[in-house]
Amino acid sequence: MKKQGGASLVAILTSLMLAVFIFSCVVKLTPLYNDDITARGIIDAFDESHNLKDASVADIQGWIARGFWMNAMSPEIEKATKVWREGNKIVVEVNYERRVHMIYNIDAILTFKNIRKIDLG
Repeated sequence: MKKQGGASLVAILTSLMLAVFIFSCVVKLTPLYNDDITARGIIDAFDESHNLKDASVADIQGWIARGFWMNAMSPEIEKATKVWREGNKIVVEVNYERRVHMIYNIDAILTFKNIRKIDLG
């Protein structure tokens, strides 16, 4: 054989470093997105199991806080939850940022915005 073809050591190491970086990103960011999906599910589903017409804003905040507690959500998500009445609607807003350390001095900042308006009828 005159010359064998294939990947060089540099190409293999570069590919391996890229794969490790992608895996690290997935492992670090997936829990944050799962928390957001859970928070969205909690604010989307609480109106099905409670009578909202007679509920006060404090009652609704308590139901949402209980849902966050039962799902072991981060306290900063509960602190970012705002509930208010707007005419004949109840508005639930969960807007927050999460920061996660990636490598060395690089952090990823994820911003989540969830808003739900529930018409009371």
